[in-house]
Amino acid sequence: MGRAEANIIVGASAEAVWNCLNDIDHTPEWVVGLHDAEIKTKGAYGVDTIYNDYNRLGPIPQKTAWKITEFEPLSRQVHESKSVVLPSTMIINLGRVSKGTHIQMIVKYRFLPFLGPVSTFLEKHLMDKLLKRVLKQNLGNLNTYLLYHFLYQRQGEVEKPVEVEKQVARPAARRATGVTTRVAVS
Repeated sequence: MGRAEANIIVGASAEAVWNCLNDIDHTPEWVVGLHDAEIKTKGAYGVDTIYNDYNRLGPIPQKTAWKITEFEPLSRQVHESKSVVLPSTMIINLGRVSKGTHIQMIVKYRFLPFLGPVSTFLEKHLMDKLLKRVLKQNLGNLNTYLLYHFLYQRQGEVEKPVEVEKQVARPAARRATGVTTRVAVS
């Protein structure tokens, strides 16, 4: 089974981070390659919520159904996908720290599991590194998204720095320009 992990400390409260993570409609603004996302179940967002992601795995467009299997407010979420191409478990852990919130994202997955040993080889030598890079970029994008939405908009700033404006481009513009966030994450 493949595994990728990334961590970041953001200068936002756990509540702000939690609310952003649970705002499925806006996740395409900070998740690399995600074109759209929609909740399919009714009721409160939490355990047993099912949502669809619309993205690409390389050149292949894909719709991925996710189910939330654990939901501990302000601390932990677990999402599971039974995708044929990339069945995954995504674990998101939050922790309050003196300078904001520590976010840990872990993805445990199988890449093309029907390929048996070839799948294991690809996970170890390709996908682990690739997914770690994507998780780091997502966390960097989330940090910038939080900076813009929760610091500048909430504080009533009339103008935001040009650099933040460029980095928090809408998904279509981000895909067209290639503008992404570059921040230090581990």
